[in-house]
Amino acid sequence: MAGPGLAANLLTVYEPTHLLETYHYASYLVPVVVVSAIYGAERAASLGAWLAIRVRLPLRNPERLLVLALSVGVLGCTIVYHYYRGYTPLSPSFAWPRVADHHAVGRRIAASIPPEAAVSAQSNVQ
Repeated sequence: MAGPGLAANLLTVYEPTHLLETYHYASYLVPVVVVSAIYGAERAASLGAWLAIRVRLPLRNPERLLVLALSVGVLGCTIVYHYYRGYTPLSPSFAWPRVADHHAVGRRIAASIPPEAAVSAQSNVQ
């Protein structure tokens, strides 16, 4: 399902499509990747159960053990990723946003708008 869009992102020379953490150009891939990961974990768990039977491992629930191992692996990869490239306080490059004078101006403008008024705005108003 994601093939055409993925091909467009991989074959383009437009730089922002290659910056997955910064822009939205790969966001349509997320549902496909999540569903694929769920099916892959299910298949890996059934393969683990089959392997435990073939090798005659004395495990009560090999599927649960494999799913737990995969989950810990994903969590570990997520934490390492957020340390090196994330936008969360886990990253050493994280900086809390500073409140500047223009934020106070924006609050005064927002306070002057009646609650029942319809408003249209853009993000780059300076």
